[in-house]
Amino acid sequence: MKIREAKFAGMFYPAGPGTLKRRIDEFISRVDITVSGDIIGIIVPHAGYDYSGETAAYAYKQIKGREFKNVIILAPSHRYPLNGGAVYPSGEFETPLGAVKINEELCSKIINESERIEAIEEAHIEEHSLEVQLPFLQVVLKEGWQLVPMLVGTENFALCLEIADAIVKYLDDSSLLTISSDFYHGWNYNECVILHKKANELIENFSTEKFFDYYLSHESKGVCVACGGVPITIGMLIAEKLNASEIKLLYYTNSADVIGGAKSGYVVGYSAFTILK
Repeated sequence: MKIREAKFAGMFYPAGPGTLKRRIDEFISRVDITVSGDIIGIIVPHAGYDYSGETAAYAYKQIKGREFKNVIILAPSHRYPLNGGAVYPSGEFETPLGAVKINEELCSKIINESERIEAIEEAHIEEHSLEVQLPFLQVVLKEGWQLVPMLVGTENFALCLEIADAIVKYLDDSSLLTISSDFYHGWNYNECVILHKKANELIENFSTEKFFDYYLSHESKGVCVACGGVPITIGMLIAEKLNASEIKLLYYTNSADVIGGAKSGYVVGYSAFTILK
């Protein structure tokens, strides 16, 4: 059986299972917001837990104790260039908390829906944005769920639509869509606050195409407003197709505010949303 090992344990999150679970439980226990309604998806950050774990917990708290059959994770590829989707199609993803089984049949069905979605294991080997979500999911969800792991990237809105169409036909009430994205990356705190707020507003307003244009226009200028802009866009399109009623912003912050002190260094934005049907 293929096993994708926990590459970033001890770097982005604790390597010891006891320490890791306690850390996640601590984050979850501090969340004082409860969302009512059927949650079909979440948008969560993927930085090191010391920076973004508190924010991620706001979304994960909303699905604590829930039971899902499949968790589809859409995440950006930071190191492997993509113009489409890259699925890790079989085997297991390993974390310090145990193995997460991949739903091989569902992965195969989604791959067969589009020529632009492929089985590309190597894209996942050095990628943290998907891996860091797994321990949170292992802690908050009831056991028995299986994983569909997909990295996505493109500058083409039509391709986002194609990928959304390929995924949505296999989603039902037993599926959870998990979208992995940090937000602004750069050296200007004030710019971070302004651009991050605008990105949040476009997502909350369900302005899918405007958000994608906002993301791309800044990328073309070398400014990152959302490193998971493509996963977010595809997730919003899927939400539209599932007749979602709301994308609710739960909490947002940035790395400078998390660590405190000087605001003159590199800064990254973090947001947590739920997608409600």
